[in-house]
Amino acid sequence: MLHAWFYSEAEVIVASSFAAALLLAALAYLLVFHAPLFAPVRQKPTVAPFLSATTSLFALFLAFNAGHAWLNDTAAQRAAAAERGAAERILHILVRFHPVPESGVAPLRDYLKAVVEHEWGRGANTDASPPAQKALRELEAMAWDARAQHGMEPGLADALIRAIDALEQARATRLGLAANIGDEGRWMVLILLAFGSLLGMAMAHADRPATARLAMAVFALAIASAAAVTAAYESPYTGLFSVDADDLAAVLREIGSAGR
Repeated sequence: MLHAWFYSEAEVIVASSFAAALLLAALAYLLVFHAPLFAPVRQKPTVAPFLSATTSLFALFLAFNAGHAWLNDTAAQRAAAAERGAAERILHILVRFHPVPESGVAPLRDYLKAVVEHEWGRGANTDASPPAQKALRELEAMAWDARAQHGMEPGLADALIRAIDALEQARATRLGLAANIGDEGRWMVLILLAFGSLLGMAMAHADRPATARLAMAVFALAIASAAAVTAAYESPYTGLFSVDADDLAAVLREIGSAGR
């Protein structure tokens, strides 16, 4: 269930984060102020330092989750730049350094079209496109035969093969990042720690219901804000901070311009 949440629109992530945080706060308040189990706490609230035990753990785990999400986003940006750079090098070799027939550029065009429209556009890079894989194999076959069929110099042919390898590695990184989005275990622990922090806050203010409500509401809003931003970065290919396919689309347009 959480996995699908990371692919939601930014508005949905923000709204659901605030709703969930307030729900946890309400549940913690009801338990502490109405459940028989917490009757001793209502008579003698816990000391204030008790609250820091759960909040510190929550803050630590939130920082861990946020760091993981931002590292994924950075890796996605680097993979996108590497994929565009490799595609541009391939096009540069094929069209400008050593002009080849249309059959030489066609596999690169087919690859970029499949990536932009299918992998990136429809599935947020969660599914590998068979046409993109087929185009990569055609690119590799063309590169190995480039010298024999088109008289390409050995050094240039080697550069072309290296560029195709870099393109394939960048694609594998992109698909790998998308496949490992949203570890539900990490987020379930984060939710439990958030609830524990709210529960500890209520226990520390068990003799002052109005103060407890206000403190828990403020903390719930802080939890929701931090969780929403972290979740928005968790999926690098969807949402408000997503890495888009504009760079690869630009190379695709450049191929169209070169063919005219």
